[in-house]
Amino acid sequence: MDIQLALDETRKNDTILKVEHIPFYIDRFTQRYVDQEVVLDFDPVSGFKLSNDAEILSHGLTIYQEK
Repeated sequence: MDIQLALDETRKNDTILKVEHIPFYIDRFTQRYVDQEVVLDFDPVSGFKLSNDAEILSHGLTIYQEK
């Protein structure tokens, strides 16, 4: 599974999660694989890391702008 962080608009079947008033959109396909608590962490050297209790889902993530 390829995980990306993007500045994007919501789509019809997205789930919207708000964390401290910041909306996060997750599509149905991704939500099946991330069906538990997920942590988004940032390190200035290595970028964003997405993980859960069992594993690191992705690391070295950057945010890109959807066109």
